[in-house]
Amino acid sequence: MDGIEFFKNNNEYTVNLFDYKEKGEKVPGSDMGDFYHIIVMPSNHYGDYVPEKTEAILTSPLHFVERLMNDNFVGVIAKVTTTSEDVMQKVLESLMPYNLENEGNQNDE
Repeated sequence: MDGIEFFKNNNEYTVNLFDYKEKGEKVPGSDMGDFYHIIVMPSNHYGDYVPEKTEAILTSPLHFVERLMNDNFVGVIAKVTTTSEDVMQKVLESLMPYNLENEGNQNDE
């Protein structure tokens, strides 16, 4: 597994694991875990929130995603490789149409 995407549709989460088509070389993390790209945004702010992109070493990516979902976030996390920056930039750009398309599907919690 190179990454995890987690999005809401009709207040239900969809979680997908994925592998890069062109893996590249893994960028070393640390003894604690791998180095990951992280793109997230609150699921209840469609249309008025720009997704944030950062990088971090994660000890348990699935647990991290679970906590983000519990806090009502959506997004993508993926291992940092020598080819992943272009992929993640495309993901970031693709979230803008997703953001606007789902504007009427706001969660009012």
